[in-house]
Amino acid sequence: MNRTALFLSFMILLSCKETTGPNTQPESGALMPLKVGNTWIGRATFYDTSGTVTTLANDSVTITEGDTVPSHLEWWQANHGRMYFAERSGFLSKRVPDECGIGYRIAKYPAQNNDAFPTDCDQVYCRLNSKTRVVTVPAGTFTVYDFWIETSGDGVRPRIEIRSYAPNTGLVQVQRTYATSNGTPLGWYTWELVNYSLQ
Repeated sequence: MNRTALFLSFMILLSCKETTGPNTQPESGALMPLKVGNTWIGRATFYDTSGTVTTLANDSVTITEGDTVPSHLEWWQANHGRMYFAERSGFLSKRVPDECGIGYRIAKYPAQNNDAFPTDCDQVYCRLNSKTRVVTVPAGTFTVYDFWIETSGDGVRPRIEIRSYAPNTGLVQVQRTYATSNGTPLGWYTWELVNYSLQ
């Protein structure tokens, strides 16, 4: 019972908006500025269902190279083999477009509240929940775009994920919950931006 209450409390916390104010970010530039040399340093924390921290890990992403494909796509290679794709239509993806023309889309900019789009060929949808939430992380205080995605994960562990981007800065926070296929909570994960350097 305590685990269920803890999980429900966490879900309520995720769904609540923090202090809001006017969106001071202009809808120009990029949601995640992809340029060679840009670096984001984050901290990941994993929790079990009781709220106990099970793992702490530091994480960094540095853009090492990039180019433009003649059609409609810019690609960017980062350390650890990560790749990002910026479409001229405003979508940000983490994979090469597949047979239905969609890479793993994780965000869109500019966007309006409740805009929804498929993340991949499986028609899992991502939705912009808010673009005026103010969040404070170790790297500072930002007005963010919150993209919600609900997915079956590996087919056994459904998850809800909220990815928060500050325009012209990049990813500043991730919140993710896990559960078994019958809804039993397995724990949650957070990632926060600690520092960043933009060229």
